[in-house]
Amino acid sequence: MKSVHLTENDNQEIEAFLQKIDFVPVQQSPAWGGFQKELGSRSWKIGIRNESNNLIAFVQVFEKQWPLGLKWLHVARGPIFQDTGYRIQDTEISNLIFAEIKKIAKEKRTVFIRFDWHSDFSQNPKTYNLKPTTYTNFPDTTLVLDLENSEEEILAQMKPKGRYNIRVAEKHGIKIREVKNSSGAKVFYDLLKKTTARDGFSGHLLSYYEKFLDLLAKQNIASCFIAEKDGQPVASSLCTFYNDTATYYYGASDHEFRNMMAPYAVQWFAIKEAKRRGCKYYDFLGIAPEGVDDHSLAGVTSFKKKFGGKIVRYPKSSEFILKSFAYRLINLVKKIRG
Repeated sequence: MKSVHLTENDNQEIEAFLQKIDFVPVQQSPAWGGFQKELGSRSWKIGIRNESNNLIAFVQVFEKQWPLGLKWLHVARGPIFQDTGYRIQDTEISNLIFAEIKKIAKEKRTVFIRFDWHSDFSQNPKTYNLKPTTYTNFPDTTLVLDLENSEEEILAQMKPKGRYNIRVAEKHGIKIREVKNSSGAKVFYDLLKKTTARDGFSGHLLSYYEKFLDLLAKQNIASCFIAEKDGQPVASSLCTFYNDTATYYYGASDHEFRNMMAPYAVQWFAIKEAKRRGCKYYDFLGIAPEGVDDHSLAGVTSFKKKFGGKIVRYPKSSEFILKSFAYRLINLVKKIRG
């Protein structure tokens, strides 16, 4: 086996490999790499080839910027391992992947590498001197609907309040439209500003959502869903559709119309669209772990759980530290910012 650096010329081969993977993450797709490039984030595509020169593992690594010229590497929901014939914890594969990522980190003088895992990297993470971290970009617990069930079965496994709220939205005449270009970004962003002001968190700039839709929707990988009451937008979501998995990525709503339950109508429409596209899974992207009441996702977890589904737990996120002083400085700034 050997590690290789792949380019855009290898995207077709990468896609063919990823299509073999169950519950495949959009963050490891070539399209997501193109989206991050537009945002100014450099990336590397690393493959592991077997003796027949076939891909058996793949990871996409992103470079992120901090003030004062500090940089770090992010492995977003990777690496991806071939399921058939190779154990996920295969030591040689893991060693090759980690050595290549570490080499990039040293060459680019990054402070640390963060791993938000897709699956187990090693039976013994201490082998790589990985440290657990509470600073993650993706929650380690999520909620996933099985879309191979019928619409009636999906409704039946929901919480009663979930089904009820969908009916409430229908009675209020909430209509949903799908937008597959950046024109939906402004509508979403205007609703998001109301949501962030209400719930006390920060979102991205408008240009981020415009690029999200411009680049991903053009490849039929993303859509904006807008709920309207008599033509007025009252709720919206941005979703991705990649291979067998649809993901509820972002959501926003106008609290003034909360009694109309428009966010439930948006979700139900997106779930049905995911089924229509042939997806097997609908991923709510993240929920608070059981028993953690002060988690940042605690507020939306109750909403998401009303749709039912299965709880999926990823391996705990971890980091490899290359520059201890700069790493401590970054974490100090995070604590000050809260």
